[in-house]
Amino acid sequence: MWNPVTQAWTMLAAEAEDRCYHSTALLLPDGRLFSAGGGEYLPNGQPIQPKHVHTTAQIFSPPYLFRGPRPQIEDAPPQALLGSRLTVRFSGATPSRASLVRTGSVTHAMDTNQRFVELTCEFQGQEAGITLPTDPAACPVGYYMLFLLTSDGVPSKARFVCIEQTKRAVDARAGVSHAKAAVPAGETLAAHDKRIESSAQGTRVLIGLTSRCPYGLAACWGGAHQTLKALKAVDTVKAIANAADPTAEVFLTDDRLPDMESWAATFRGMAKGSYDFRGAEVSLTGLVRLQKNQLTLSGSGWSIGLGALGASDKVQWDWSRRQPALSTPTETAAHGDLLNRVHTNGDLPQAVITGPLIKDGDGWRLHVRRID
Repeated sequence: MWNPVTQAWTMLAAEAEDRCYHSTALLLPDGRLFSAGGGEYLPNGQPIQPKHVHTTAQIFSPPYLFRGPRPQIEDAPPQALLGSRLTVRFSGATPSRASLVRTGSVTHAMDTNQRFVELTCEFQGQEAGITLPTDPAACPVGYYMLFLLTSDGVPSKARFVCIEQTKRAVDARAGVSHAKAAVPAGETLAAHDKRIESSAQGTRVLIGLTSRCPYGLAACWGGAHQTLKALKAVDTVKAIANAADPTAEVFLTDDRLPDMESWAATFRGMAKGSYDFRGAEVSLTGLVRLQKNQLTLSGSGWSIGLGALGASDKVQWDWSRRQPALSTPTETAAHGDLLNRVHTNGDLPQAVITGPLIKDGDGWRLHVRRID
């Protein structure tokens, strides 16, 4: 156990089982520690033996729980703004300090979201006046456990509090409606994805991503999701990855074409080799016409040549072959079908064309996979 005053570690009781790769350890709201799991992944390239897979859990009660009586939080607000002052009612032992501990999220023996925040507080009677930090870098928004502690370091049982940066966000948590609230309170991830798909005004882009994590894109989604949000001109990102192929869906700010070169650079810079950027498939609406025996698709401020889909041009992935998914006969025939329609009917003013963007010399070409 680490002592921030003495800057030293103290060895405490040993666990009954070793907790190695893929173990987890979490601070519980009552001050105890939950430790579970563990097991090596393909040690020396060989399948793991069952005896090395730990499906058990232990709960540890640290010495600070036995130093005397505990404070008890009777009432605390469930959400609050950065920089605001909270009133917390308590009973039991008299506290002298208050702190926030970020809710735990642990894998591979590391919690990159870990945060401990010592709070400024005043005590009068059975109430604590607590002032939250103003700087989101010191106290990032999100859920925390609020503890009151005695002078002997004995903690109360925690109350969960959601720290937000704006009043709109606090009201959303409390169920207060705003005409332009960005995310409905309590919205599920599936509902979020349906909502942004129905309301998106910009280009839909399907991005092919291969995770270097052995458990695939869906299990190792956090870094990819953050990188997708940072891509140039991306407005919204679907919250759920497509695990089977594996791909991710984003929507741009308008009906432009994606900047493929900058996107590839962003993945190299942010994801640091954790994901392979396989390319992008777009769905574009525009005018299809034949110019000098070349089909083109044009929209507001952009134009792109159309080509035939090759057998392995798709961004979707076939895990069984460890290669891009093969195009179906209907998909490879889509460009020819479109060409015949233009020959027969002339320009198509509002065609919806879907297909991958393929590098062609110094530019890009859309290889037609589907016509809507």
